[in-house]
Amino acid sequence: SKIGAESRSPQYGAMILLLGCYLSDFWICSYVPKCTFSSLLVLAAIDIIDTWLIKSYHKSATEWVVVPFIVITSLTFGMLQSVGLGLGASTLVFVASFYRAGVVKFIANGLTIRSTIERNCEDSLWLCQHADMIQLLVLQNYLFFGNAVSCLKYIQSMFDAEAGFDPDLPPFPKYVILDLSIVTGIDTSAVDVLDEISSLCKENKCNLIFAGIPRVIRPALITGGVKPSRTNKHLIFSPDLDSALGRAEDELLKVVGHNEEKAADVGAQRRHERKVSMVDHGLR
Repeated sequence: SKIGAESRSPQYGAMILLLGCYLSDFWICSYVPKCTFSSLLVLAAIDIIDTWLIKSYHKSATEWVVVPFIVITSLTFGMLQSVGLGLGASTLVFVASFYRAGVVKFIANGLTIRSTIERNCEDSLWLCQHADMIQLLVLQNYLFFGNAVSCLKYIQSMFDAEAGFDPDLPPFPKYVILDLSIVTGIDTSAVDVLDEISSLCKENKCNLIFAGIPRVIRPALITGGVKPSRTNKHLIFSPDLDSALGRAEDELLKVVGHNEEKAADVGAQRRHERKVSMVDHGLR
C-alpha cells in the first residue's frame, strides 16, 4: 500500500520473480548492482526508525521510551537480554497505564440514580430522603490486585466511625452495588480483594450486590468463594444494574422504611398514653 500497489497483480509478479530466481539458482541476482541491496537495507532501516522511533513518540511518549531502551541494552548486554528487558519494561508501562486509567468509572448513590420501577408518592418521597443508604460503583477495565485494593479502601471509608456521626457525610450504607458489566477480566488476587469487600460488608450488616457479571468473570468469582450461599446471605448476584437498584430500593422500603413507620406509630401511642395519664379523673 505504501508504493500504491493495491491490486493483486504486484503480489503475483513478486511471487513469479522469486520463483524464477529460485529455479535459476539466483544467477539473475548477479546482474543486480551491489549498491541496490545496500540501498534496500538503508531504506528498511529508515522505515523502521520512522515507524518505531519518530511516529511512536507522537502516539505515546511513555511507550516510546521502551524503543531506545531496547536499542541501548542490545548494544550493552546483547540481543537476547535486550528482548527480555524490553518485555519487562513494556509490561511495567502496560500495568502503569491501567492503574492511571482507574478501575472506577462512575460513583453514585440511590439519590443520584434510581431504578426504572414506578412507585407511589410516599415510597418515592421516602427514597428521595433516604436512598443514600445505597452506594454504587461502576467498575471498568481489567481487575487486578493494584486497582482492586483502591475499591476496598473506598468501601472501607463508607464504614468509618466518623461517617456515622458527621451530618455532612452519608449514613452507613445498607446496600453496596458493584457493577461489573464493563469489566474485561479479573485475576485471582482481585477475587481475594472482592472477598475481603464481601466480609467487610457482612461485618457491618450491609448487603453486597454484584450486577451484570460477565461470563468470563463469573467462574473466577464462584471458584474463589465469592458467591451467594447460606453463609453469604448478604451477597447477591443481579443480572443488570437496574434490577440491582430495584431490589435494593425494595428491601430498603420493606425493612428500614417499615421500621421507621413502626417506630413512629409506637411514639405516637406513647404520646397518647402520656396525654391520657395527665387527665384529672378526680381520683386522688
